[in-house]
Amino acid sequence: MQVFESLEEIPKDLWATVVSVGNYDGIHRAHQSLIDSICKRAKELNARSVLVTFDPHPTRILRPHGGPPLITPMQRKMEILRESSVDAVVVLPFTRDLSMMPPFEFAEEILYNGRTRLKS
Repeated sequence: MQVFESLEEIPKDLWATVVSVGNYDGIHRAHQSLIDSICKRAKELNARSVLVTFDPHPTRILRPHGGPPLITPMQRKMEILRESSVDAVVVLPFTRDLSMMPPFEFAEEILYNGRTRLKS
């Protein structure tokens, strides 16, 4: 599994992808089922499976003095994901600006235009 910590790190040959975006805190059975589905679909399309997640956890930015404790710290999350069949993980820095980005803009600016490397 490849890990990219910025859009700039994503290689140019990562063009055909099936992408899922989420925090994936806990990587519980529902997350595992989703990851399996992404990997299966990517294989059917002769594409790469890519998970986009965030660090720090969004609640650490949006509610720094409130919010629940992390279920799975980033290091453990990456260990679990390495055991899955996902091809790559993109860990985007979560910021207040990113939190205010409308979903369509996120899809266009980050997933599609983000160096034109991720296409959903």
